[in-house]
Amino acid sequence: MNENLLARRIELFDRMVRGGMLHLVAKDLAKRNPLFKGVSPGAIMRDWGRRKRWIHLIVRSDDETILDQTLGAIRQVGLEAWRVYANTMNMNAKVGALRVILETHVKLIDILQNIGAIKREPSETRVTLSSTPFDADPEMKRLLLEEAAKQRAEKSAAKQV
Repeated sequence: MNENLLARRIELFDRMVRGGMLHLVAKDLAKRNPLFKGVSPGAIMRDWGRRKRWIHLIVRSDDETILDQTLGAIRQVGLEAWRVYANTMNMNAKVGALRVILETHVKLIDILQNIGAIKREPSETRVTLSSTPFDADPEMKRLLLEEAAKQRAEKSAAKQV
């Protein structure tokens, strides 16, 4: 396999494991990425469909690599959630982003405890993935509820005009 093809497949794989939708990823890569110059979105989608033939060249299967890739992917999800939180005014989106941030932290801690990298402390309560940021911080709950009420009042006032 030539180096350019391998580099394209690595980029495609990276985008897909970040949760990209294949048709959007293929269109974006074909349009904007210089590695994919002259490659059609259809060819990119067909290559992804045949990934079982080449994926072993990209993803090593040793435990350490899998752990590194998993932790990196979880961290990337958390970073994207922080970007959503910082760049939106929609309170529902902010709450959703905070839930994802909390979930990523809980998942990272759980994985690190399961492999023995950090000690698991016994406790009576444990934060779960279904928890909300409100459970962790009552002040955050109060602020978010106040902001949501303010936005509802503004919308209601705008409808009456």
